Amino acid sequence: LILGQLQDLTENHSRQASKSIKNNAIRLLRLVDQLIDMRKLDQDHMQLSVRRANIVEFTREIIQSFKISAIKKGIDIDFRPESEAIMLWFDHDKMEKILYNLISNSIKYSPNNKQISVIIKKHNDQIMLSVKDEGYGISKDDLTDIFDRYKRGRTNSKDGHGIGLALVKGLVDAHHAEI
Repeated sequence: LILGQLQDLTENHSRQASKSIKNNAIRLLRLVDQLIDMRKLDQDHMQLSVRRANIVEFTREIIQSFKISAIKKGIDIDFRPESEAIMLWFDHDKMEKILYNLISNSIKYSPNNKQISVIIKKHNDQIMLSVKDEGYGISKDDLTDIFDRYKRGRTNSKDGHGIGLALVKGLVDAHHAEI
């Protein structure tokens, strides 16, 4: 993807090609980062750098970064925090990767003109963060291994590498949480 756009850029001085190269390079970097994180999880070298912050504000910023891709598919992202300030100890980098994977999967596997809901609730000393969509869903047969590396659900999409949810599971486990 990057090389094809780079050739177009050098031949035609295309601004669209330049933008596409940047976006594909960012995707490649994100994939490499995920593979490195998977390796760290495998070797028990994953270090968390936690600090207390407002998970509502943090999540709102992550959602904002998906607005353009959601709009392109006619998807409305409905953010419903129980309150505006819910304080939580978490690793910001790792939580960003968790939210990024969950929200991007919801957008990727939802048909056009649907809705995604991101809900944050607090119950006693626990926080529940859920990402719900109106997509195709996951078959019961696929539920048992959806968090296994390189496994993908049976979808019509050829996108994805089957590491996103495995990484999410490992990062959630590292936070001593559940998914």
